[in-house]
Amino acid sequence: MIRKLVFQDIQYINIFEKVTKVRPSDCFTYGLYLVFVVPQELLSKAIGQGGINAKQISNVLNKKVKIISYNGNKEEFVESIISPIKFRTKKHSRKVF
Repeated sequence: MIRKLVFQDIQYINIFEKVTKVRPSDCFTYGLYLVFVVPQELLSKAIGQGGINAKQISNVLNKKVKIISYNGNKEEFVESIISPIKFRTKKHSRKVF
């Protein structure tokens, strides 16, 4: 599935990159959160020491921010998006919406 970035998303990505010096692979809204996806090896750099980068981005954009990584595992990716909510059971299906 291909998703087009709108102008607002591009602005968010540019601000994120300017603050963190990390290029996110994606940016999307989930509930009240603005979620940035970064490579696994750059996650701690993106968050910053003591969460300083995440706090700064949140203040600049006036939005709650979540910075997550994607390592190829879809279950872990979804869990990191919906965290702190946890799955009780995991049911796999090949259905695509």
